[in-house]
Amino acid sequence: MNLALLAPGALAALAALLIPLLIHLSRRSEQRPTDFAALRWISAQLRPRRKLVFQEILLLLLRLLLLIVLALFLAKPVSMQTAAPTHWTVIVPGADIPAAKDSTLDTKSEWHWLSPGFPDVEDKPLIANTNIGSLLRELDAQLPASTSLTIIVPEHLSGLDGERIRLSRQVNWKIVPGTMPAMPTTENVAPIRLAIRYDDAHTDASIYFRAAQVAWQADRKAAEKDLLDAANISSALKPDRNALVWLAAGELPGTIRDWVNKGRTLIVSKDTRVPELASGVPAWRNEKGRALASVAPLGQGRVLQWQQDLQPEAMPELLDATFPSQLETLLQPTPVAPTLALAASQTPLTGARTFPEAPTSLQTWLALLIAILFLLERGIANSPRRGHAA
Repeated sequence: MNLALLAPGALAALAALLIPLLIHLSRRSEQRPTDFAALRWISAQLRPRRKLVFQEILLLLLRLLLLIVLALFLAKPVSMQTAAPTHWTVIVPGADIPAAKDSTLDTKSEWHWLSPGFPDVEDKPLIANTNIGSLLRELDAQLPASTSLTIIVPEHLSGLDGERIRLSRQVNWKIVPGTMPAMPTTENVAPIRLAIRYDDAHTDASIYFRAAQVAWQADRKAAEKDLLDAANISSALKPDRNALVWLAAGELPGTIRDWVNKGRTLIVSKDTRVPELASGVPAWRNEKGRALASVAPLGQGRVLQWQQDLQPEAMPELLDATFPSQLETLLQPTPVAPTLALAASQTPLTGARTFPEAPTSLQTWLALLIAILFLLERGIANSPRRGHAA
């Protein structure tokens, strides 16, 4: 255990040790001279030597010790002792709990939800605004370096950011059945009103987006259902559209750029040239970690671009049953930083910065010791036996 003082200047209070010493010297038993006839003729030069004698040694030692501990308390000592190795298991909401518990044999592990505050697994996790990457980095910074970590995740993840998760420690990444619950949306978020525009070369690719738009309508209320708006790139956009799939090679028209700049969302094919996407970040990766779509801001809106050719041979995800829901998340009217991915492609990397462990304050224990010493000192100082002896 390594000890350190946060306020070493407070040790100057040790000078107060002189106070009880002076008190004990000044309160020695008083000596009053008494004249005896037999001693009156003794020479005045023959005087007995005086010795420095401390009385009530125990009381003196208690007072000295009390002052020493008080000075240490003011110096704010801390312990830099490394915590004993422990193990944490965190469960991402949506993971199958029985399968999660069957996947690990470590019964001494501390089980928590990967949720703000890292609540105990017996409590209800907070789902709203859950960002997996941010929470894992926060937990990694809080746990001692000696603590091992197991992360149990469902097969399908949301709440990721564009950058691959990187931690300071190697983690045990376990995948169990399940899907993360949908993130709650605010009431003022309008449903997606999608438009699809394509040139002759991308007519076949438009079929997948037509099917996705039709699939969305099955989960919407009658008042929210939207008619399919798919046409050639020469067709004008309806004023109520807030998301656009643009499938055409070459430069993005200025009218479309102005439309996106007003806060709309655009997703373009791989062969569309949008300079802003040169600094884009991945917005969707497949199970192999390959980026399927990237995203970048464009004025007050944002633009996404497919990174693969829109053909099942190049992008099998087009035929996946989850493609409509993944596309819907990408095209949310309000910018959504977290992304979707399969858990198998998101095993955290290592090499992140490590943070020094927080020291443990010893002031609580010193305060308790001060209280005990003070009570002992007062008990001895006010003892009836001491008054009788004096």
